[in-house]
Amino acid sequence: MSSVSLTDVSDAFEGTFCDDVSFAKEFAKGSGLFDFTKASWPTTCIDWGRATAEFMQNFTEIDGSYFALG
Repeated sequence: MSSVSLTDVSDAFEGTFCDDVSFAKEFAKGSGLFDFTKASWPTTCIDWGRATAEFMQNFTEIDGSYFALG
């Protein structure tokens, strides 16, 4: 059985969000993938539900807190 240290948890912590889509949008914004302030397109055309489903394969959520997996 492997143990998880507080440092591991702290390093994996991505923040707290109200839902997966909000987390995915904020991650995209923070990573520079999209500049939501300059143009609404193409972000208004993105299927955020589908994009989030793929994105969440690398993350997990516990009570509104999001953590990177590995």
